[in-house]
This record gives sequence, C-alpha cells and structure tokens, in this order.
Amino acid sequence: MILPIRTVMITLVLVLVVMPQEIEREAANSLALEFVQTESTVHRLALVESTQRPVVLKRNHKKPEPKHAVYKPAKKSLQELTHLRPGDLVSRGNNHCRVVKRLNMTITAYHPNCQICGTGQLTKTGKSALRPGVAVDPRVVPLGSLVAFKDNGKTVVLRADDTGGAVHGYIIDRRMASHSEAIRYGRRRKVSVVILQAVQ
Repeated sequence: MILPIRTVMITLVLVLVVMPQEIEREAANSLALEFVQTESTVHRLALVESTQRPVVLKRNHKKPEPKHAVYKPAKKSLQELTHLRPGDLVSRGNNHCRVVKRLNMTITAYHPNCQICGTGQLTKTGKSALRPGVAVDPRVVPLGSLVAFKDNGKTVVLRADDTGGAVHGYIIDRRMASHSEAIRYGRRRKVSVVILQAVQ
C-alpha cells in the first residue's frame, strides 16, 4: 500500500522535529529529579551530623545564694526621726533599738514635787522621779520603752517609766525640772512620736 505524499511528509516532521524535543524534555526532568533527590540526601546527612555533635555546657559563675538568708535592715540615726518606720533599727550610742510603732500624740508636762500634778519621789517603775522621763498609758506605750520626738527642732529621747491619773490614751506627760517649766511647756497636740524598744 502506497501512502500519500502528505502523510509521509507529516511523519517525517514528527520524527525529525517533535520527537527530539520530547526526548530532551524527559531528559531534563530526569536530571532535575536526580538533583532534588541528591540535595535532599545531603541536607539529611547534614542534619544527622549536626545532631551528633557533643553538647558543651556553659558553667554558671554566679555564686549560689544562701538558703536561709536573713534580712538585716540598715541601722539609722535618731536624727532621721521623720523617716523612721516600724521595724527600722536605730543606733543610740553603743546600743541599738528597733522602732515598734509611730503615733501622733499629745504631750503635756508635770513636775514630780508639785502638790497638784506631782507623783512623789519615785516613778511607777521605781526609778527616781528627779531624772528626765515621761508618764504614759501602758496600754498604748509599754513601760520601759523609749519615746522619741522633736522639740524645737531637736530630737528628744526619754524613757517611759511612770503613769498618771490623767494620762489616758494617746497622751505623754513629760517630767520637767520645775513646776514653772512645766507650766511654760504647756500642752502640745499632734506630735509625731516614735516608740523604741532595745535590741538584745
């Protein structure tokens, strides 16, 4: 059977032009697939190598804190009276005191030998009434404690060693050297008073 010339020409075009292009395209796809597979294998090998490297632990040069650290507040001076708060430590000569509380109180004055306001020669704690001190209400200020307050810009520290019939609540009765001095001192209200206890 003899094929027409047109059919023969089309067959030749397919053989000489189209088939080589298809062969080249398949070869390129094969090379690309091989390259991807090779690159993936190298990447996996790199991951395996990185995971097998030894781990180096860094040393911690910080000093370990003690397990039972005790907080010690800094010691302050009585001259810083306006800044003292409960719990503060205060230096007083060679002794140390702790601030117990801070109160706003009224301060009055008395003389122990006065017939009107005097209490005799001995205080409630058995001390000499001729020495400086204050009478307090023990329910507010414990006997034996120290009271500190400002008087004409100076810090005054006196021991609470006495009581009085007219001393109730937030009142401090300051013991003076004479009756006239007690009268001049008068009555002073809303005075900031710091209560101190000696630290053993």
